[in-house]
Amino acid sequence: MAISESVEIGRVARARERYWMVTGVDVSDSDTTWVTLESLHDDNLGETLEILRERETHFEILPEEWLHDFDSLDSPEAFDSFLYSLQWQTQSLLPQETIRAPYFGSVSIREYQLEPVIKALASPRIHFLLADDVGLGKTIESGMILQELLLSGKARRILILCPASLRWQWKWEMEEKFGIDFRIIDRKAIVELRKEYGINVNPWLSFPRLITSYDFLKMEQPLQWFKLTQPVAPPASQSGFVSPFKQWDVLLLDEAHNCLPKPTKHYCQDSDRTRLIREISPMFEHRLFLTATPHNGKREAFIAFLELLDPYRFNRGEPYLDSEAFRKKLDAVMIRRMKRGPDAVKDPFGRPLFPERAIHAIEIVSREEEEEMYTLLNGYLHKRLYSQRVGSHSPSAPEFQSLEFALTILKKRALSSPLAFFRSLEVHLRAGGLPQNIGPQYLNRLNARYQEDQEDDTQKQDLEDALVETLSTGDRGSELSRLYHLTALQKDSADSKTAALLEWMNQTLRQGEQWNTERVVIFTEFLDTLHYLRQQFLSHGIEENRIILLYGGMADEEREAVKRSFETNPMHHPARILLATDAASEGINLQRYCRYLVHIEIPWNPIRLEQRMGRIDRYGQSRDVHIYHFVYQNREDSRFLRTIVEKTNQIQEDLQNLNPVLSEEIGKRMLGYRTTSELPLFVNETLIKERIRAKIEVSVYRQRIEETRRKLSLTPEHIRLVLDNALILLQGEGLRKIENTGYDRITKLPERWADLTRFFPNNRLPITVAFDEASRDRRDEDAVFLHPS
Repeated sequence: MAISESVEIGRVARARERYWMVTGVDVSDSDTTWVTLESLHDDNLGETLEILRERETHFEILPEEWLHDFDSLDSPEAFDSFLYSLQWQTQSLLPQETIRAPYFGSVSIREYQLEPVIKALASPRIHFLLADDVGLGKTIESGMILQELLLSGKARRILILCPASLRWQWKWEMEEKFGIDFRIIDRKAIVELRKEYGINVNPWLSFPRLITSYDFLKMEQPLQWFKLTQPVAPPASQSGFVSPFKQWDVLLLDEAHNCLPKPTKHYCQDSDRTRLIREISPMFEHRLFLTATPHNGKREAFIAFLELLDPYRFNRGEPYLDSEAFRKKLDAVMIRRMKRGPDAVKDPFGRPLFPERAIHAIEIVSREEEEEMYTLLNGYLHKRLYSQRVGSHSPSAPEFQSLEFALTILKKRALSSPLAFFRSLEVHLRAGGLPQNIGPQYLNRLNARYQEDQEDDTQKQDLEDALVETLSTGDRGSELSRLYHLTALQKDSADSKTAALLEWMNQTLRQGEQWNTERVVIFTEFLDTLHYLRQQFLSHGIEENRIILLYGGMADEEREAVKRSFETNPMHHPARILLATDAASEGINLQRYCRYLVHIEIPWNPIRLEQRMGRIDRYGQSRDVHIYHFVYQNREDSRFLRTIVEKTNQIQEDLQNLNPVLSEEIGKRMLGYRTTSELPLFVNETLIKERIRAKIEVSVYRQRIEETRRKLSLTPEHIRLVLDNALILLQGEGLRKIENTGYDRITKLPERWADLTRFFPNNRLPITVAFDEASRDRRDEDAVFLHPS
């Protein structure tokens, strides 16, 4: 806390990240000083704040020269700079023709990305579902919406809710691409806040823009603190009417499909995450939901999801898509575009914006011992299902459904790796089995928890163990004993799939003995398989620094370090292979230096398949994408899953939608309930094409951007002029032009701008800067692109 300057009425102070005028000082005794402050910001001009100076951790009385003496006239350039900066920062709640967000960010904006921004901002209250395909740039689109709301003064307090694994990704994206500072609230942040402000501090009031995870906020104490941020409703609202006085402006819900109600046979049941959103959403003026998969195959769940977004337009009892009125309402709040297919996004000349994506099958033949193991497993699965069916349990009973689910996990792990299957067999063969008094409620709870997207692979593995353990009977018959013996022999050696993968990597990632600059992402569903592959790679001569692991449950710092490594130019970093689990895949962008992806096992849920491929097949990918999976020539199940991969790719291109109900049908086929020939018929009968698309020409958006540039003088020359004069005014030294390059150099920063060095290469001066969009679009690593925010 800076306390060198005395507190006097009329001085300018900086407190809680904002500027204030001191309007009152009360020294009650020698140790405490009450200070009354009045805001100097346009968005809350005149708002007052009373603070106890000695308890504020970031309080500063600015020097008197901060308000400059007006003893001489400014130069014309300085005056022009002042007018430009005033134009760019003017806030108004009235509708605006200009759209400033594309100029207040360091991202290359495509015309199609402006459509949701313009559509969302057309309404005084934003309740909007951004459902673009994986990799189209939903983060950029939502960042522009937030930026426009902040610039216009329509929003100040923003909460981003996302999976825990994406918190730092969101913070980085908002700071790096839009210059918007967010703070993360988690257990560690609360401990630090308590140290600074005392145990009664409310973390949700510590900063106007916050990021947290759904699973943290839904905990009892954090949720209770959050509810206390809502102003007390006037007496007239105590009869159940929600107070119109909202403390929060924007709720941004990322990967919103994680908060969908869980469909059951006859109705939808709210999950813990659904209940959280239902409870807090009335506290927000604007709601922005992001997901590439808004529909989970159940109409009732989709309606309930839309009700969370906009309860004024949607309710659970209304007709569905058959109603033209419903379609119009949906079109008003949702936008969905695809990367490929007849309605794919295109450039102004009608050309596809995304490179081609090719799917390749690596055909292999399983070894004799592998085939024997697989045959024994299939026989065991069929025997257990048959004995349960002819027993006392009907197929709809919780006990029978749990048995199916546990057997499905067992087979998935067998298809993944010998080590993953061996670990599950160990759990399954635990002597004595489970107590007989385990009831359906326990089994239902286990199933429900497992079907929720798990962010921690260790917790996911514990749930799998618990489910597989429900199969245990304590019976070590010859069939299981033989299975266990075969798997134990194979768990530490490379199976036929791993051997084929090693051969493929030698051909693709190496030139002779030397590594080239290509990289590959290898996805698996199971943590055991990830560690198995790493060990096999090391034992076959791949250096440790060539392999990076990414899995759910890693510390945030580790996860960010992994991402930085794989996003660094391969000429400057040795990493070539990223081993990743599905739990870690959401929100990770790896397209800059990687175009190869390998599925160790094919996910039975086609949506998960598309999510994986979206890590490299996304906005910013400049090369054709190649996806690989394995097919055992001597296994019908493997050939069936190959059909699923091909069909998923075709559905995505032709019908623009992946129906999650497919995953149920795939599970039935893999347990022997359906034949391979029945599935294509099911697909053709149940998938519905969704083509909800605003028919506005691309040229309209480009015209809107250019009109904003003209009205506000948002040119590279004017932006450079403003920064140059600001530096001269604050420290006497401006930009230094680098001849014949179009670049400038900053060798010194004013003290109050010192924290900006975190955005600079190596976090230090001097830096080379550029102001023209061409340097940004070509990703010039020699210069930092600067924009007004």
